[in-house]
Amino acid sequence: MILLNLSQIGAVSEFKAALNISKNKIDRSVDKYKIILQQLANQFEYENLSFLETLVTTNCSFYEERIEASILYFENGFRLIDNAISSIRGQIAIEQTEL
Repeated sequence: MILLNLSQIGAVSEFKAALNISKNKIDRSVDKYKIILQQLANQFEYENLSFLETLVTTNCSFYEERIEASILYFENGFRLIDNAISSIRGQIAIEQTEL
């Protein structure tokens, strides 16, 4: 049976936190980009700036979806690890009462 030691669990936890931070940074950057894009659209009313919206509508959503999938993957992994640890604790408690 292979068990993760505490440093490995900590590393996974840090990676999940980093993913959440990345997602928040993307969200803030997209909001700022939309504001600037609106300002440009107001400044250049007669220009077609739709090509600038591609970053927000296509590219950002791709990365956001990947980060969300990674976060869900790690959350499910944590649940499995927690269940395994609980099972092991239960087995140890049973064995200790038998002694």
